Amino acid sequence: MIFSQPRFSGVFFCIEIFQSFWPAIHMKSIYPFILILILSCSSTSSNNNAWEGIRGNIFRVAVYQFTADEDDLNKVKENIFEAGKRRAALLLVSYSSLIIERSRVNAASDALLNKVIIEIIEQGKLVSMNFKDTGYALVFIEYDITTLTEALSEINRDNSDSNNKQ
Repeated sequence: MIFSQPRFSGVFFCIEIFQSFWPAIHMKSIYPFILILILSCSSTSSNNNAWEGIRGNIFRVAVYQFTADEDDLNKVKENIFEAGKRRAALLLVSYSSLIIERSRVNAASDALLNKVIIEIIEQGKLVSMNFKDTGYALVFIEYDITTLTEALSEINRDNSDSNNKQ
């Protein structure tokens, strides 16, 4: 059986092969290989600006929308901002529901969170807009969620204070 007892495994196999061919490899021929390896690894680095989610008090939303049928750039931005607002509202409501326990949800906290989320999504900032050849645009919109973080802390603190009094 060939595979029942492998002679080499993983890195050791690569080292063994490299050592067996080392005398045949000239130093001049290894430099292009090293250069290609370095260039290929460096070109795969991701764009630091292309992320979606929450970092600190910054909430970023990605919107990927078809824009080829619209000629007016202002109309395109308006449509994308509306899509970003819908996505941001949905994600912020979901985030809030994860932070607050079900026993802490009441009409007052619900009204406060709705007010804060509406204020947040009205103040989005366009971070980047990239038009693709396929007619789609990839847009990142940022929101400052400091007020949401404070509201969530206040709701959790108020409810824990009222539970301690009982």
